[in-house]
Amino acid sequence: MGKKQEGKGKRLFLYSACLLTLLLLTAGCAGGLKSYKRQKDGNKHLEQAEKLFAQSDYEGAMKEDVSALDLLSGGTSGNKALFHMGLIWAHPDNPERDYSKALGYFQQVSNDFPINSLTREARVFEGAMKEVLLLQDRIKADEEKVTALNKQLNEGEEKVNVLTKQLNTAKEAQVRIEEKNKGLEESVRALKKQLNAMKEIDLGTEEKRREDTPAKTNR
Repeated sequence: MGKKQEGKGKRLFLYSACLLTLLLLTAGCAGGLKSYKRQKDGNKHLEQAEKLFAQSDYEGAMKEDVSALDLLSGGTSGNKALFHMGLIWAHPDNPERDYSKALGYFQQVSNDFPINSLTREARVFEGAMKEVLLLQDRIKADEEKVTALNKQLNEGEEKVNVLTKQLNTAKEAQVRIEEKNKGLEESVRALKKQLNAMKEIDLGTEEKRREDTPAKTNR
């Protein structure tokens, strides 16, 4: 009787152990299948992103990369999505290109995946983006200087225009004064002529008076 109970207990323990092992295997397989599906779906998004990138559909490619990153962010494949997003923002044909954003993605690849086949390329692009941004800053500073110089030039031209206008006004006033002086000179000459004529009349009158005076005396 005791042996039968002992045998039943061993069988029950064996069944429990098998059941637990089966549950663990099932859970592991389910987790593995889920991880495999995420990896597969993420790779599909990456492939689609590359196709759209080749077709110059940068906005569509970026959306596919974002979806891929959501699925692959926990694995090393996520660096491909990050690297590709950096390329999209850095591409010269992308009308929305942004070198600052591109630099951020390349730096993230270098920081999050220091030992990876894409890390070296990401660091090369990282250095290139820094040089481009530095050059943009210099160009912006030069443009600001040019703008300031143009402003000074425009202000100088305005001052020159004001001075030119004042000079022209002065010249016009001078011409009017000269014309007025000419009129005065002509008036003076006319007065002098009249004065001389009056003097001649007075002299003639005086001579006539003198001539008439002796004649009256002789009478």
